[in-house]
Amino acid sequence: MAKPTVIEIPKTTSAAADPRAPSILTTLPPETRNRIYEYVFKRDEPVLLREDSAPAEELRHGLFDNLMYRASEQGGENEDFGHDLSGYVGLLLSCRQVYHEAVGILYGQNTFLFSQFLQNQTRSICTWLASIGSHYRLLSRVYIDADGFGIRFTAYDLLPLLKLLWNHPQAKCQFVFASSARLLAQVRNDDPESCDSSPLMTTMNDILFALGTTDSLGLKKYAKYPRLMSSIIVCFGISSFEGGYVQHADSDDMQHILSSRREFDVSDHGSRVQWKESQRLSLLSLPDALLLAINAYASACDTSILFDLNTKKVRGYRVGLSGVNDRLRYDIDQMHTRVYDEVAIQMSTQEATTNFNDFEALQKLLGINSFEELINPFGRRKEHCFINMILIFKLSIPEPTVDLRININKLLHTFQRDYGGLVITVQESDSSVEGTQSIMWHHVQKAVFLLLSDVLERYPSEATRPLPDIWMDGHGTVLRATYRATATSEERIIPYASTSDDPVNMDAQGYRKIKRIHQLEILNDNSGVHPYNYAVIDGVLGMWGSLRNHLWEDWQMTVWPI
Repeated sequence: MAKPTVIEIPKTTSAAADPRAPSILTTLPPETRNRIYEYVFKRDEPVLLREDSAPAEELRHGLFDNLMYRASEQGGENEDFGHDLSGYVGLLLSCRQVYHEAVGILYGQNTFLFSQFLQNQTRSICTWLASIGSHYRLLSRVYIDADGFGIRFTAYDLLPLLKLLWNHPQAKCQFVFASSARLLAQVRNDDPESCDSSPLMTTMNDILFALGTTDSLGLKKYAKYPRLMSSIIVCFGISSFEGGYVQHADSDDMQHILSSRREFDVSDHGSRVQWKESQRLSLLSLPDALLLAINAYASACDTSILFDLNTKKVRGYRVGLSGVNDRLRYDIDQMHTRVYDEVAIQMSTQEATTNFNDFEALQKLLGINSFEELINPFGRRKEHCFINMILIFKLSIPEPTVDLRININKLLHTFQRDYGGLVITVQESDSSVEGTQSIMWHHVQKAVFLLLSDVLERYPSEATRPLPDIWMDGHGTVLRATYRATATSEERIIPYASTSDDPVNMDAQGYRKIKRIHQLEILNDNSGVHPYNYAVIDGVLGMWGSLRNHLWEDWQMTVWPI
């Protein structure tokens, strides 16, 4: 068999015969070249623009039910971003001379039409105009397809378009709302009167001229400040103009609680645009977030609040917006806010052994809603202020702080929970610094819980009866529980038995006490309620249950783990 002949193919590189020779196109006369450019790039019909990446389903999204859906089926499927020009764009890139000669015809002698089926017409217009850069000055006409105006309620944001007009005052480009008359033919045949958008198009064009060219509302100077003006909305409904407004909305505020607006009127079919007559605004018309901010400044104080229950006066308290009227007082009280970092409550006695008159002055203070919410917010506010309860002992014969005796029965009812930082400060006199003792309230509560556990073990029949007197000394050490003598019974004293002040040790004792108390069936018989709900009962068991739920929140899992 004969061997195949191997033919060598020479390796060559493609190149122009003469790189310095001019292109055939550039050798033609200018008039001829312009005719070629016009034939390739100029269109008698408007050049239709839409987002070529958006599928037909997305184009239909959000349009008016079946009416606009049928319209989109007639033409929406076949819309192209660059009409039929995409195949000729390569000519512009063939050489720099052709580009500069032809681009003026492409942009200057065509009318560009932005489809009604864009999800956001104004955004798409601005995106496209930004993409063509300096060629914007070559544009002559840009039509905004207004087919469908008046067949559904529309809120149209003109600000992006107006910014283009304001930023390029010398540009010759005209923006016009126009009817393409190409997508709604079938719809017009069904109901021609409802689809006549020409009155609204005239109104929109006149509004665009009034705001963009004559600046009738004086908005141009604010255009470069996005935090002052975020949108200019024109609203129209079924064949009628509804109104317009200029709006500010904080871009970081997802719920638009900081948005505000000013409305304007349009008359004479849009040729006259003016602000609506100013309405007298009130604080009540402001968003809650602004009211909170204003109230924080109006109520701010560089010192803590001091409630002097002896003189019945308060120092450092700012009423803020709560003092304007009852409505604002109610609104501010309902808001989740905290203005003050510290609140001090001061009261005094001349007795070394006292119950401060059952803390009656404190109860009267908390009877005032504004003060009660400030001191004892019951979870309304996310943060809680530091509360300093100052107990001053004005004794004729001074005694050591450790020898002072305070019945905290009523105080336990007032502060059943520790809202962040309650401290009892015991002072031997107004000016004594050395005799001052600070007592952490939650530590006292734990000791009281252990004491009440002993009361329930020794006297289970007292479970649903009133709380005994609970005594502590001036250092905050819980001493005893005392049942006063009656006509039928002697005084009963239950001493505080725990010998450790260590918080960890007290927590461990608490868990043991909880388990022990729940094993006493007599308590269940007396209460008649589920053990978890002891806190709803008045008396010893109710206070015990409340302290248990607050100080040992995980008691169920710890005492009876699953």
